[in-house]
Amino acid sequence: MDNKPINQVLNQLEKYQETTRRLELLRYEIQHLDRVRPSEVIEMMTFQQGAADDSHGVLYPKAVPEIALSYRQVAERLNTEAADELLSVYADLCQTHDRLLHYIGLLDPRQQSVIRKYYFEGKTWGELQREMHLSPRTLLKRRDDGLDA
Repeated sequence: MDNKPINQVLNQLEKYQETTRRLELLRYEIQHLDRVRPSEVIEMMTFQQGAADDSHGVLYPKAVPEIALSYRQVAERLNTEAADELLSVYADLCQTHDRLLHYIGLLDPRQQSVIRKYYFEGKTWGELQREMHLSPRTLLKRRDDGLDA
């Protein structure tokens, strides 16, 4: 019997809290993206002047509007690429997270309870044993049956 799917689910369960934290951080970063502002474009133009001073005494090798336009286009491209990359990572993580929650929701309520309390709430087997009044063997059986399901 191939244990690969069970190992993948177990790995996702073990990383549940880390994944949830990462999703929240990504959600915040997406909502508060650092964007290149027009003032930064102007700063970049001043750096262009220093480089132009070394090019045969010509103050600006390109017309100022052309320089501003090129920096604005670069800024827009950088902003778009950064947002696209964050959104892609966020979407992949959300899909994996949602799939895990969906499949756990399909389990028997007793299996759900053990899995949620152990992996999501971070309770120990001893705490679960006292709280649910079950033997360690029963708890592990419910978890294993849930993983198999």
